[in-house]
Amino acid sequence: MNYKSYFRGALVICGILTIGLATALIYIINNPAPQQPQVPDCNNTIVVDSARACLARYIKSNLGANGVRAIVLERADYDAMTCIVNSNTGTNGFRLYMGLTASGSLIRSVVGVFPNGSDNVSRVFRVNATTQALCPPICDAASPIMVR
Repeated sequence: MNYKSYFRGALVICGILTIGLATALIYIINNPAPQQPQVPDCNNTIVVDSARACLARYIKSNLGANGVRAIVLERADYDAMTCIVNSNTGTNGFRLYMGLTASGSLIRSVVGVFPNGSDNVSRVFRVNATTQALCPPICDAASPIMVR
């Protein structure tokens, strides 16, 4: 039996394995696994009376001084927000700007908001709104949450 040949073969195999392992390690470092989307907590609910009490406190606070009590988000707004989150993991929130086109159609411009509060305007989504979003003036007066 020729031990020199056996030893050379073992060294070649070890060299190939080392190169392969180093290549795999470099790939993993440079290509991290994609972040898994956060799953919303669908159990984070409150009862209607609590929601009403929170709205009443909001209205009485300085935060409620502008008169806005609610905002309607249409499905198109949600879809734009989903696109923003999927394209930018640094998004911490959203801002919807109200607008009118030159022809008078109601739109909203939807942007992501960074944790520092600044707008991420790398992608601004236009939503053709079917309703005015602020309450008031557009409110569900019959809602048991609404404080009159």
